[in-house]
Amino acid sequence: MMQIDTALSRKLALACNILVLTGHGNLTMGHITARRPGDEFLHMNPHDLGLEEMGAADIILIDMEGNQLAGRGRKHSEFPIHTEIYKKHSHIHCVIHTHPFYCIALSAAGHTIQTISHEGSLFNNIPVFKETSLLIRSPELGEKVANALGEHRALLLQNHGVVVAGTSVEEATVYAALLERAARLQVTALQMGALTAASGKESAGKGEQVFYSKNITEFWNYYVRRLARS
Repeated sequence: MMQIDTALSRKLALACNILVLTGHGNLTMGHITARRPGDEFLHMNPHDLGLEEMGAADIILIDMEGNQLAGRGRKHSEFPIHTEIYKKHSHIHCVIHTHPFYCIALSAAGHTIQTISHEGSLFNNIPVFKETSLLIRSPELGEKVANALGEHRALLLQNHGVVVAGTSVEEATVYAALLERAARLQVTALQMGALTAASGKESAGKGEQVFYSKNITEFWNYYVRRLARS
């Protein structure tokens, strides 16, 4: 049944607020969607509000063709980023597209993420989408973004922003926060000289030691507490 899920809407609103807290705010731009297993429609934040202004009552519904089904706010025109990823990846239940400062700077300079930090090990050599820096408003471009993302956790859109995907709202949000931190560390390190990256074996080890599922949940809970204090 196509109706707004209150609990999921609360979680999406929290995710929007956390994204701002972790460097992803940009006026009223940036969007996050989520779907429940089996749903053929998406919960989405509307275009009309900044991510830090989002509340559960603001969430809208769109179908997989971008038709708005519920909610008062405007849908984001780049919905094909989301719909085309969901069409290709049945295990993905949350997609984020934002314009974080350091990720944009890094990809504009011709770089992708290297394993110079714990966070970098999550995103080592993620693809950089160079097809266009314009808005992804067509299914055709959305499909190209989905293909470029592949099985990676994230994708850099050169001169534009990022796409992050996860199996849950919590996972995707934490990934997005860690991605921007990885980019910030790398931009800072590049100003000092050549990078020294961890080996592939060590990079995999960091994932096992730091970014296992229980820790991802604990990181989400930390961000929720931090948000409450801010």
